[in-house]
Amino acid sequence: MEAVNASKDHPARILIVDDHAIVRYGIGVLLSGVNDLMLCGEAGTYDEALVAFRELRPDVAVIDLILQHRSGLDLIRELRENGVKIPLLVLSMHDEVTHAEKALRAGAQGYLMKEDADAVLIEALRTVLKGKLYVSDELHEKLLRSQIETDDDPDSGGVESFTEREREIFELIGK
Repeated sequence: MEAVNASKDHPARILIVDDHAIVRYGIGVLLSGVNDLMLCGEAGTYDEALVAFRELRPDVAVIDLILQHRSGLDLIRELRENGVKIPLLVLSMHDEVTHAEKALRAGAQGYLMKEDADAVLIEALRTVLKGKLYVSDELHEKLLRSQIETDDDPDSGGVESFTEREREIFELIGK
């Protein structure tokens, strides 16, 4: 992912994809107080999201995992298959320990939980806009420990057995 140079003169354009109107509204209110980020649009369903990506051309998107009986992971995969290269940040109520790795493998650049403080969302947006991955310190530790344990297993292929996307994620976590 390429970095986006956001500033108060040229704020990064954010698309919110969540099936809960109150969540979209709240994020919009939060972004209204941030000079280098601006809400460019919102979508409440999978299909609305596809249209919004095509028409609004955001710099980054915040996507929920569940979109009215559809999967945010499927949306992320479809966007990547269609050549969408902007950072995609998952914001979910679902525990990161069980869901974040799936989101990253699907093509997301970050994962945070709806229970996190509002400042965490701003930090995560700025991080992925710089072309980096965003995960919590707890998840970062878990992923690194998992890799170390895999490296200690003589039957594992180590980093060499990673897919291209897994290597990209691993490299970005290390930065």
